[in-house]
Amino acid sequence: MSALLKSELRKLIYLRANWLLLLWSGLFAALGTVAPILVLNSDNGPGRGVFSGTETQEGINAVFANAAGGYLFALILGILIMTNEYRHGTAVGTFLVTPKRSTVLVAKL
Repeated sequence: MSALLKSELRKLIYLRANWLLLLWSGLFAALGTVAPILVLNSDNGPGRGVFSGTETQEGINAVFANAAGGYLFALILGILIMTNEYRHGTAVGTFLVTPKRSTVLVAKL
């Protein structure tokens, strides 16, 4: 089991696309968090215009709703990892070496 975990971690670390997706995920989540805070707390003159700011529950919900968009890149990363294994044929070798598919699937999670 530990050899399977090491091989899966090695697959994640050595691909440049994985690092780029991780970087984009962090940037997207940070932008989704900071932008609503800046917009909601901007001063629009007397009465603060139409924005309620982050003092209200609606403002806080808007910040958290936009910050949750970073998970999309993690989903894309998982899809790319699985499809690349079938594309390059490395999944066949993994399943042939390890007779129990459940241990392979647990290592991939």
